[in-house]
Amino acid sequence: MDRSSIPVNTVYGADVEADEDDAASAPAHRLLRTKNTAANHLGLPLPSGSVAVFGAVGDRKLLEHESGLRDIALDEEVEINAGESPDVEVTATKEKVSIDPAADMLPLVPGVSLRSAKVAAANRVVISNARPNEVQFELRLQLPAGARVVRADHPLGTKNGRPIFRLDVPANEMVTVRYQIQHTGDRILRTP
Repeated sequence: MDRSSIPVNTVYGADVEADEDDAASAPAHRLLRTKNTAANHLGLPLPSGSVAVFGAVGDRKLLEHESGLRDIALDEEVEINAGESPDVEVTATKEKVSIDPAADMLPLVPGVSLRSAKVAAANRVVISNARPNEVQFELRLQLPAGARVVRADHPLGTKNGRPIFRLDVPANEMVTVRYQIQHTGDRILRTP
């Protein structure tokens, strides 16, 4: 299959294990995203297989990354893994400071109220963008069984059942995301 002029959005992202004790730093991965529609020069069922991503260097095309592709139906989102991006780096740490309830707290996630907060530390993720332009970034959290995010300093969404922060990271800058989780057994009340 050969298609051209397919509009794609480049999205950078990372999967981070929430509540991890050790600091971890890694390059973000890069995704090419579009929708399988005729308007995007696709519009047919896409079979599973391999996809090669090429980049232009001068007049030449160079292979950047190869990845697999699952079966994709019409009108479904298409995501192609384009490999790691050393220009966008992610550092996740668990802050070792206790949080005084009377002090500056992270805002509660909408729909959550706490009778007793048993949170002694906050998780922090720093996204560094060394690229000359702003990037779209998605931070996906891998939570321990029975845990959920209860406080965050950025809007929280979900994708495929997992918590996700969607951010724009300005050129040559850093963005910090802080969040707190509660485990099963902690008193969480859902508000209407």
